[in-house]
Order: sequence, then structure tokens, then C-alpha cells
Amino acid sequence: IGGWSIDVKTMTPYLSRGVREIYEIDTELVLSVEEGIKFYIPEHRPVIEKAVQECMQSGTPYELELQIITAKGNKRWVRTGGSAEIENDSIVKITGFIQDITKQKNAELELQSAYQQLQANEQQLMASNQQLAASEQQLRATNQQLATTEQQLRATVQQLTASEKKLMDAKEKAEINEKYYHTIINKMGDPVFVKDEESRLLLVNDAFCEMFGLESSLIIGKTLA
Repeated sequence: IGGWSIDVKTMTPYLSRGVREIYEIDTELVLSVEEGIKFYIPEHRPVIEKAVQECMQSGTPYELELQIITAKGNKRWVRTGGSAEIENDSIVKITGFIQDITKQKNAELELQSAYQQLQANEQQLMASNQQLAASEQQLRATNQQLATTEQQLRATVQQLTASEKKLMDAKEKAEINEKYYHTIINKMGDPVFVKDEESRLLLVNDAFCEMFGLESSLIIGKTLA
């Protein structure tokens, strides 16, 4: 840590050995206020310049954490502060300190970076959990839809099976009736036939076939003249 002062009347700065070590400048080098401010990185220069001017003009004290680039090109974090000395209601001098806080600041920045990364990971985890919940909900909806479809398919299969059974029963009944009807008409001695509206033969008995000397398979479907 080092101390410094600025004579407001002459604008002559005084730098202690500690300040010079932080700035990495020669012990005999004389700096102006403007030259001292130039050690701060460009984005921090307006901040320190405003703080020093307000302290000299209105006595407003300050304490800041800023970055400098030393005479040897090393970048350092410093804590610097200043306050006014007043004599006869006039500001005659401002005095202050500067402290190298590079290690502490880097540790703080690393901690902030780790915390930000942790927050980002937590947000990503929350987003993943929300996506997982949405996927689970969609899966449940799909399973429910599949279950409904399966029930519908089962009902359709049952209906088809019942319809098929009815058709088979009806066919079997029709075959039985046809055999029974054939038996009855074949017992008749006279020729018997059944035709449709277009006079096509649908059914004949044995007597009818004998009359024409043909098998029934050659007669069925023919037109009766």
C-alpha cells in the first residue's frame, strides 16, 4: 500500500515509495496529475479523473476499485481513495492511498464467474426438467391415445368376428336349407325348376335333368327358352 497527495494550488503530486512500487516507476521520476491518471486503463480514466476533480473542488471523498497498467506493462487491480484537507474554509490539499488488490480481485472475479456459471447451469437444469416434464406429459398422452386406439381396434375385431360368425351361420343355414329343398324336389317325379326374372335357371331337380339328358351343372344359369 502507498500514500499520495496533491497540492491543489501548485497541482504538484507526491508519491510514496509504495505507490511507485505499485506503478513500477523509478523513485526519482516526477509525475504530473495527468500522467498519473494515464496509468489507469482507458475505460477507468474518466472515473478516477472525475473523482479527483470533485474531491479538489467540493471536498467529496472517494474510494474506488480500478485497473492500472504499470510502467512495465503489468495489469493490476488497485483500491484507491482520496479526501480533502481544508484550511480556512479552502481545500489546500487532497491526500489518499493506493493498494494493490490484484490477487483478491482476481479471486473475486473467479468467484463471480463460478457463481454465474452455476446460475447458468441451474437455469439449464430447470429448462431440461421442464422439457423432460413436457416429454413425459406428451408420452402419457400418446400412451392414452394408443390405449384408446387399441380398444377401438379390439372393438372392431370383435364386430368383424361377430359379423363373420353371422355370415358363416347364415351360409351354413342356407346350405342346409338348399340340401333340404333339393331333397324334397328330387323326390317329386315331375320336373321342377326355379328361374329368375330373366328366365335364368337357378334350381332344377333330377327329373328335370333326366328330361333333357343333362347334368344340373350344365343347366344352372342357362336361359329357359
